[in-house]
Amino acid sequence: MEIPESTKAMARELDIDLDEVAQMSNKHIRMTAREAVSNLREVQYNAWEEREEWVHENYRDIARARQEPDWEANMKKMLKETQERAVNRKLTGMTKGAHRSLDWIEVPIGTWFYSHTKKEIYKYDRGVFECYAAISPSPGLIPDAPWRFYTHHHLKVPHDDIVRAQVGEKEEMIILTAVEQPSVIWGTVNDTSEIEKLLLERNSRHLRQAEMEEEAEIKLPPITGEISTEDFQKAFAVVSEHTSSSPSGLHYSLWKCLAKDDAIAEWLAIMMSLPFLHGFINERWQRVIDVMLEKKQGNRKIHMLRIIALLEADFNTALKILFSQRLIQSAEKAGLCEEQWGSRKNRMALDPAMRNMITFEYGGYMRIVIAMFAADLTACFDRMFPSLSNIAAGEFGMDAKVLLARGKTIKNMRRQVRTGHGVSRESYGNEQGEPEIAGELQGKGDVAILYCLQSSITMHAHAALFPEMVLPSPANERAIKKRNDGYVDDVNTWAGEMELDLGVEESVMYDLQQRAQGLTNLNEVSGGSTAFHKCACQILQWKSNGVTLEINEEIGDLSMVLVDAKGAPSRITMLRPSEPNKGLGYHMAVDGNQRTEFATRSAKVEHTCVAAENSRVNYIEAKQLLEQRLLAQTKYGLTLSQFDKNQCKKLSVRIDRAFLPKMHINRNMPRAVVYGPKRWGGLGLNTDMYCLQAQCAITYLVRVLRWDEIVANDIITALNAIQMLSGFETPLLEDPTVDIAYKGTGWILNLRAMLRKYDMSLSILEHVRVPQRQRLYDRAILEEMAKAGGLTPKEQLLAAEFRLWLRVTMVSELANEIGTEIERYKIENDSEWRAESTLRWPNHIEPTNAHRAAFRKGLRESICTTMSPYATRQDYKLDTPLGRWYPVRRDTLYTAYRDKDTVYYRDETGLHKGIPSGPYKYKIPLDTVEAPPLKSHPIPVNFIGPDVLWTKRPRRMARRPRLRQHKIVVSDTLPADATEIDLVSDTAVHVAKEKGAVCWRAVNEEEQMYSQRFPVEVEKDSYSYRQELIGLYHALRTVIKKFPKLEQIRCHCDNKAGIDKVKQPTYGPGEVSGPDMDVILAIREIVKKEEERMISFHHVMGHADEKKEEEEITRIEHHNIGCDDGAELSVDDTPRPFHPLKGSKCMLRIRGRWITTRVDKAIQDRKGEYDIKKYLITRLAITEEALEDIDTVAIEAARSVHTWGRTVRTSKMMVRWMPIGAHCHHHGAHNSYCPGCGVPGETFEHLFTCPNADLMKLRQSARLKVRRML
Repeated sequence: MEIPESTKAMARELDIDLDEVAQMSNKHIRMTAREAVSNLREVQYNAWEEREEWVHENYRDIARARQEPDWEANMKKMLKETQERAVNRKLTGMTKGAHRSLDWIEVPIGTWFYSHTKKEIYKYDRGVFECYAAISPSPGLIPDAPWRFYTHHHLKVPHDDIVRAQVGEKEEMIILTAVEQPSVIWGTVNDTSEIEKLLLERNSRHLRQAEMEEEAEIKLPPITGEISTEDFQKAFAVVSEHTSSSPSGLHYSLWKCLAKDDAIAEWLAIMMSLPFLHGFINERWQRVIDVMLEKKQGNRKIHMLRIIALLEADFNTALKILFSQRLIQSAEKAGLCEEQWGSRKNRMALDPAMRNMITFEYGGYMRIVIAMFAADLTACFDRMFPSLSNIAAGEFGMDAKVLLARGKTIKNMRRQVRTGHGVSRESYGNEQGEPEIAGELQGKGDVAILYCLQSSITMHAHAALFPEMVLPSPANERAIKKRNDGYVDDVNTWAGEMELDLGVEESVMYDLQQRAQGLTNLNEVSGGSTAFHKCACQILQWKSNGVTLEINEEIGDLSMVLVDAKGAPSRITMLRPSEPNKGLGYHMAVDGNQRTEFATRSAKVEHTCVAAENSRVNYIEAKQLLEQRLLAQTKYGLTLSQFDKNQCKKLSVRIDRAFLPKMHINRNMPRAVVYGPKRWGGLGLNTDMYCLQAQCAITYLVRVLRWDEIVANDIITALNAIQMLSGFETPLLEDPTVDIAYKGTGWILNLRAMLRKYDMSLSILEHVRVPQRQRLYDRAILEEMAKAGGLTPKEQLLAAEFRLWLRVTMVSELANEIGTEIERYKIENDSEWRAESTLRWPNHIEPTNAHRAAFRKGLRESICTTMSPYATRQDYKLDTPLGRWYPVRRDTLYTAYRDKDTVYYRDETGLHKGIPSGPYKYKIPLDTVEAPPLKSHPIPVNFIGPDVLWTKRPRRMARRPRLRQHKIVVSDTLPADATEIDLVSDTAVHVAKEKGAVCWRAVNEEEQMYSQRFPVEVEKDSYSYRQELIGLYHALRTVIKKFPKLEQIRCHCDNKAGIDKVKQPTYGPGEVSGPDMDVILAIREIVKKEEERMISFHHVMGHADEKKEEEEITRIEHHNIGCDDGAELSVDDTPRPFHPLKGSKCMLRIRGRWITTRVDKAIQDRKGEYDIKKYLITRLAITEEALEDIDTVAIEAARSVHTWGRTVRTSKMMVRWMPIGAHCHHHGAHNSYCPGCGVPGETFEHLFTCPNADLMKLRQSARLKVRRML
């Protein structure tokens, strides 16, 4: 047989000897062929693994050569992306087919599926797919590699690239455990009857989707007693070895050691889980030791001792895992009562304390009656019934066997007592014939969570019996709503009334008594008891002093009586407004006085200072005592306190005199140096209490406003109230320079005073409602009076009170419609004119002629300066007549409005839209409309017949001036109906020049593009990604507005840190005040509002043209390079001054500079920098320009690594505070000679020129050391 040439060529290529094959038998050839086919199939089967191994080895060698430390992570990412692309290509080809009549259908093979593109999982159920979305850091943000998914679903058509998946339904989430390789997932059904059956099921399920997806009731997944190895190891890793535990002697040190071994930990986790999985008792867990502690130091009366239980470490750790970690998550999902703040994530004692204080402040601004009952429960943990605790836990999803094991263990516990003599031999427990021992053990890992659940249920029941106390903001757009505020066993109950009617105090006290009694009864049902002797009641009530309303100190006949479960009455202590109630570590008085709180804080500071002075501590220990004990304890109270500068100075003087000598600092060292930042030669100590109080208050405010939950709502409501009371159009915290006419005190006003002291301001965006200018040249009346001066403090109060009576804020609301003058009849003596307003105004007294006279004087001193005080019959002519009207909201109700086409007329029946009936004539119909158009304005009109108006007044509207950024449009070829784009942005930043510019491009697949570039401001201490994210923010806002049909926006940025920050979830309030979080929050706000669009964020390699070959550069990388080049063209342009971005919620500005990093450190540094620079100019006799030329950044970098001793020495050298001869002689030394050379009048400069041999040698050594460093 002749062999073809092609076969010979193939044999040569495969290295096969044809002569050897020719000598084989047919059987041998078939066996060899089958073996080769088998080897081929094995190679094909293992191709991916072998390729992965080959790539892994090669990449490892390359990484070693490049010295890449994270090469393994990069390798895994590269392999994953390669595999996902292969899966997508294959599945796309599998799912495409020709359209045919419905004579067969396909059904999926399997139940769970996963889509790499959509990052979603799907469950097939009777003909439909239930789509489960990935748990994302923020609505609209798409995780890169999701593995956790929500348990709620909606019906959706799955993406084409789905593959079979394996999931685990655990706790409140679905976990993706495995994704299979691409395979056939659809089976064909040809049988007619089977097709009909499947379609009937599908349609039935599809039409029931609304009912099945109804969320009226939240179904919680059961919480089983299975404890994983990972949970076991994590729980013991975080616990301290010093924690007392384990009556059997198995200390936490042993458990921590065992938990480090994976094999042992896995076995122990199983053993720990068994009792909770099967509901039996571990006998070792039944032994408990009661440790007796002094509740109050030095008080050892038997009834005053506190019991802390010591349980077996593994039992207590299991309770922490099952209850403190898993149960609380399930309960939060189900909806705990918002009024319980204790034992909950992202909540702290400061929050309810702030709510209490802000509620009374709001009452002070609106002049309303508010009363609070402060309850204190008796032994709250010890009076809990385990049976009720189990019911509460079961209600929130805890498995019955877990509760059975827990309940049996508690019931069968034998308890011993530990004293100074050791552990008792005898024990006690439940005995037959004796009452059962109840109560949850204090010290047990589940007790705090169980009390939180039980208290939440109680408060929900209380909410069903009593309505909320609603304290609305002036415009009713938000309100403080509450019945109770509870933090564990400290619960405050509230009642209030907005109107000051006769007998309102008695009505409010009666309402409060009913509410307090109701809560007391509910607590007693669950085993609780109220310590009536520790309870107190506070009430805010008012009286007139002839000028304004002031707080009434007299309690009079007001009282509160509550009864216990057996009907025994108890009279509750009534506190005067000036008497504080101590709750949550703070003494709060209704009138805001700080006397008791300051005395308490001073006593605590004195105690720590005396301890420091009387102890033998070195400077390191003294510094630690100062920073980690005294200041840490003081910060909590300073967040809420309202100490003035003198009170804070007393605290600072006491602390400095006690600690500075201990820290090797002269107690007479100038405080500018002690408090100044290190880069200017200061020591950086934070013992200026007034500055520290500002740091605590402002940092807390920024945090809660950016977190934007209940506390933020309450603070904003109070801010709106004080804004209205002030009569200012400028936000009070944004411009704190002008005093307002208000006699009271408060946290907000004290915050404003601190802002004014340090030249700071707070920009609170999208929250505070301020009056709007209605017309051109419009102004706020009281603000103009305050700026002009000319009124005494009493006259200011009188004028402010009369303004409240008039119900006006802006000049336009008081002037005539023409805008030239204020009619005399509105402000003359005995005038009864008042504006009609949509706002809720603070309560006020009936004005007298003295009020009117003071108001008229204020007008003459500010906006009507040409008026004579003796012109008693003339209208008040405005110095600057008002111009055209702005299209803004109008809080004052006018008689008639002018629109473009018609007029609107208001009477007692409502607002009517006029119908043109002739030249300048309008007929008024009976029909009413809700409100006039925004682009209308008030006008004077005349009636010329029944229901016919006549007016010749033209429509005079003006546009509000807006400051716009000059943006250069580079390209504009993207069609307006684009639906999918890649948004690429880049920023050029020159930090040294403090200049930067942004360029961004929006491109589609056809390379049609819209692009802009513009300059931006650059701060020296901002992070690298700030300007990148600012550019991305402006790009997102522009494309969403300009291209409204966009469905998918893929954002690309070459700053990975910035992209990661945007995508990273925010876990708590403490994170929202981090570096540059204002920009991140603004971007997230856009994503949240545009959640119907798919907006995702991706990192792109920057400067790819410098790192890759031309053919390797991707399409997006090319656009990024173009953006970088475009940004460089605008770097030298003048940028628009930065303004806080919409969505950033709150930003601090200090001396014209926006703070984008740590707020507390910025306040301390800016305040200290201002003081020490003034001191250095005088001390060193240099100019401010010369001082600014110093490289303080390098100084700070060098001094930041110094020990404290070296920091003190370098500070003394920099500010010339060394013990030189002239200095010592000035302070009493007998001469001023240099000890090295004997020259009289030794100066600081002499140290560098002294001819002493030792000093010369030391200077030479220092110079050589510096040269080696350089």
